Amino acid sequence: MWPRVLLVLILCEFSLSNGPSHVAAAEDPVDLGGVREEHVMIPMRDGKRLSAYLYFPPGAGP
Repeated sequence: MWPRVLLVLILCEFSLSNGPSHVAAAEDPVDLGGVREEHVMIPMRDGKRLSAYLYFPPGAGP
């Protein structure tokens, strides 16, 4: 029991000391060529929404 508690405490301290990990750094935009990127929020059965990025190739398709 104690090793597990100690591990959890160490991991919590490590994650707090490095600052928030969910903050994205400002980066240069990526050139996708002719690929179209679309961000969508997909509703789930439990009421939550799943964030997803869809990528569409150039052209009219098959």
